[in-house]
Amino acid sequence: MNCKSGCAGVIVALLPTLCMAQNEESGADVSEALDTEISFWSGWERQFNVGLGGSTGNNEQFDARLDLRAERKTDRMSTTASAVYQFGTSDGSEDTNEFTAQALHDWLPPEGSKTGYFARGKFDYDEFQDWDYRVGGFGGLNYTFMDTEKNFLIGRLGVGGTFFGGGENEEFRPEGLLGFDWTHTWSETTTFKLGSAAIPSFDDLNVWRAESYARLDVLLDDDGNLVLSAGVDWDYDVDPGGDADRSDLDYFMSLGYKF
Repeated sequence: MNCKSGCAGVIVALLPTLCMAQNEESGADVSEALDTEISFWSGWERQFNVGLGGSTGNNEQFDARLDLRAERKTDRMSTTASAVYQFGTSDGSEDTNEFTAQALHDWLPPEGSKTGYFARGKFDYDEFQDWDYRVGGFGGLNYTFMDTEKNFLIGRLGVGGTFFGGGENEEFRPEGLLGFDWTHTWSETTTFKLGSAAIPSFDDLNVWRAESYARLDVLLDDDGNLVLSAGVDWDYDVDPGGDADRSDLDYFMSLGYKF
């Protein structure tokens, strides 16, 4: 599986779809005036980033990074989707070639309640892991700890599983998920996001992995289109397989455009 051009193409290919959502949004005002239910296509914030990244763990070098994100939050639901492709070389040799696409949807609780539902799907490709790709899906309950103008903190508890393909030992692993996401709005121009998820295997509770991230977005212009983003993505796997390290930390800084 060659992801060098294909994965980057996926990100670029998603742009027209998101732009269609923008066109749909422009006609949503009339329908919203007639119906309090908001169209799924309205209210999205989309952001495309290009920048430099790096990593420690399985690889230690600087990488090129393409990053496409879309987010939407209403009183009833919260949805995030992203696609990230990284490619890097060291001393003229390719040593990073990875792609991640994921979507997370929360059905938020009605007024007077804290408990709702969530669904999450994720695809990973990494040429330098024991597996070539993995596909996972989870669903379960969420709990809204805070939902204010400044802070949105939600926790999740669910079940699902992940299929690991392309390696010597292809397998499906039934798993659980326990995690959270926190968004803090410092000001009109600065937003900080932090999240983590622990994913234990039901086949062997001593086998587990964790996915964590931290991200800071700063608007650079009055129109709110140019964004400077910096952050880290950290994956930890007790049993990564092969010669891969348990800890894989990626850090990045990128310039983005909101549309």
